[in-house]
Amino acid sequence: MALKILKDTTTQKIKTMNKNKIRIKFTSGLKDSENLIKTIQSHADFFNFHIEYKKVKQRSPSPLHDVWIGLISK
Repeated sequence: MALKILKDTTTQKIKTMNKNKIRIKFTSGLKDSENLIKTIQSHADFFNFHIEYKKVKQRSPSPLHDVWIGLISK
């Protein structure tokens, strides 16, 4: 039985890692949106994320708000 040893071609010196990103979009009333944004901010702080962007936009004929939040690891 022949055993073939493979040469390791990966280098230990070079590491390219992209930062983890989380994108969240939700629709709710203003008060619920504010509460959920606070919850997401505390989650981001606890798990070492930075809030990259936050956008809140009201839908014109309704009391609903669309929210976009982007988190990126520090």
